[in-house]
Amino acid sequence: MKFIIGNGKNLVDFTYVENVVHGHILAAEQLQKDSPLCGKAFHITNDEPVPFWEFLTRILAGLHYDPPKYRIPYWLAYYLSLLFSLVLLLLSPLVAIRSTFTPMRVALAGTFHYYSCERAKRDMGYKPVVCLDEAIARTIKSYPHLHRTR
Repeated sequence: MKFIIGNGKNLVDFTYVENVVHGHILAAEQLQKDSPLCGKAFHITNDEPVPFWEFLTRILAGLHYDPPKYRIPYWLAYYLSLLFSLVLLLLSPLVAIRSTFTPMRVALAGTFHYYSCERAKRDMGYKPVVCLDEAIARTIKSYPHLHRTR
């Protein structure tokens, strides 16, 4: 990844799988017949929103890759990805190319997307069991095949 899409300040709240499991267990314990919680939606997050590009830089550093150096405006990246997708669609009868540069991926990398887990904390007693720092360390450790050899 060479480019930071947008201004680099878009917040995201990644959720470690163990926290998701913990949230499901709490829900199973709380959501019994006639419970006032039935029918309500709950967001389970790490409750640590961080700038997406800061998060990605930490992952890349842990895998021994360089962080993105250049910035590209969000609108430009998005429209380039639309144009590229259109070109691939037109070429699809001739050649099959799967691109990772798609409007959806640009949107995921360049926009804010995080949710409040306040309702889960208040109504179910949810609290993340694995903090973001530990989650990143565990994730990096669990993917040794992705580490760049220097």
